[in-house]
Amino acid sequence: MLKGINPILTGELLLALDGTGHHDTIAVVDGNFPALSKAGIHPVVTITGHTVHEVVAAVLEVVPVSRGGYISGDHKSLTEKPMAREFESLMQCHGPMRSDLSFSPRQFYKEASKAAVIIATRDPRHWGCFLLTRGVLPDPAVDEHETSALAEFGHSSEHE
Repeated sequence: MLKGINPILTGELLLALDGTGHHDTIAVVDGNFPALSKAGIHPVVTITGHTVHEVVAAVLEVVPVSRGGYISGDHKSLTEKPMAREFESLMQCHGPMRSDLSFSPRQFYKEASKAAVIIATRDPRHWGCFLLTRGVLPDPAVDEHETSALAEFGHSSEHE
């Protein structure tokens, strides 16, 4: 057990996530997705006992994400797809990012097969497959420079 790390994030998963970089895709898929046959040379990390949304939330705690997308499944509207609604809500809670990408099953399978890592859950709900595009962490040198520049001109970043 690690202090301050969500227990959903196993050592194997943390290692796989740490190996990803800017613009890499992370696929988080439900129990119906054929993860092993779609992964190719990329790792598949299996997480049992948690829903897709719990896993996505845990990943968002440690990985900067710039975009998110979901499998659209059938032709129902977004309001009739609880998995997509939950995903949109979850993405909005974790900062500014595009989360409006929707993929047909065929498109999703193609994109997921290129993912740097596939996280396979055993979530039995249908259409619970999501793609996360890795972003970047803020540059500490830029943040330090901006803080110094504000202080030099008598401004405090606390008031902005």
